[in-house]
Amino acid sequence: MPTHFDSIIIGAGQAGPSLAGRLTQSGRSVAFIERKLFGGTCVNTGCTPTKAMVASAYVAQKARTAAVYGVTVPGAVSVDMKAIKARKDRIVLDSRNGLETWLRGMKNCTVFTGHATFESRAPESFETWLQSHVAELCLVAGDGGTALGWAALGPVSSRCVYAGVGEVSVYVDPSHQRRGIGRALLAALIGRSEQRGYWTLQAGIFPENAGSVALHQALGFHLLGLRRGLGRMSFGPLAGRWRDVLYLERRSQRVGVD
Repeated sequence: MPTHFDSIIIGAGQAGPSLAGRLTQSGRSVAFIERKLFGGTCVNTGCTPTKAMVASAYVAQKARTAAVYGVTVPGAVSVDMKAIKARKDRIVLDSRNGLETWLRGMKNCTVFTGHATFESRAPESFETWLQSHVAELCLVAGDGGTALGWAALGPVSSRCVYAGVGEVSVYVDPSHQRRGIGRALLAALIGRSEQRGYWTLQAGIFPENAGSVALHQALGFHLLGLRRGLGRMSFGPLAGRWRDVLYLERRSQRVGVD
């Protein structure tokens, strides 16, 4: 991964992505930084979701006044707000993911998200890191000797009643994200953890890390709550700030069900 760039763009709103495209086409290297949701306000909370819901309201109104146009609609026209919201959410998600995929696949553009951990530095050695993890449940995805990502499980307590409860961690190199690597790693970790008798898996994720939250939920994790001000950042642009952490949990349907 490059460490020096010709340009740095902060924020994946309306101007940032197109600017990145113009800069990379001219041969410049770009570091693109987005701390939360790709697409900014317009895609996530402004224009796109608003227009999606207005479109549904427009169709409902036209159906209710269809007789004016000589069209008969049998029965009363009803509105399903859950379905309308689900449609809006799909449109927003498709727009957001499409933009992120485009940026991550852009030549000479490196995307940084910056929301992963409270840790300011890597452990001194692999042996030190392994002391708080289960060796048999540390997985690495590789390609020709290059590590693309990893997933690991660590016990949450030394008490025997919690022997089957573990905390999971998943990381994918930014240059290899959105290729299904994280999903494959987490799915494999879930399967192997059940083989070793783990019945509950926990995960703590920054709310801004929407991609990681969606990945865990897609594989059976449920959002149990928000732990406010759980830890204080010691590095980066958010140094000194107390951070909230989402608490997710997955209960096995195969282990510990007797």
